[in-house]
Amino acid sequence: MSLAKTGGVALGVLMLLFMARKSLRRRQSALERALPELLRSGPVPIAELTSGPVPQLEGQKKSQRLQQAEQLALKKPDDVANLLRGWMLERGGR
Repeated sequence: MSLAKTGGVALGVLMLLFMARKSLRRRQSALERALPELLRSGPVPIAELTSGPVPQLEGQKKSQRLQQAEQLALKKPDDVANLLRGWMLERGGR
């Protein structure tokens, strides 16, 4: 009986792995089909990326601190970029 249970579990795991692999391949092929179009469109200008508000997930409310950080980043992007760059260099030196 123990051998049958082990075999059943092994079979179930193999089926799960097979289904996961199939799903991942389907996603990968969809991305590969879209890749030539993405490469043809070229780089996206920064103005397009920063135009408009930052999207918010439905049902989530931003904290006051996050709202303040976003406002600061929109008002003074160069200062925020320099601050982040300094933090990253500081962490990289450790």
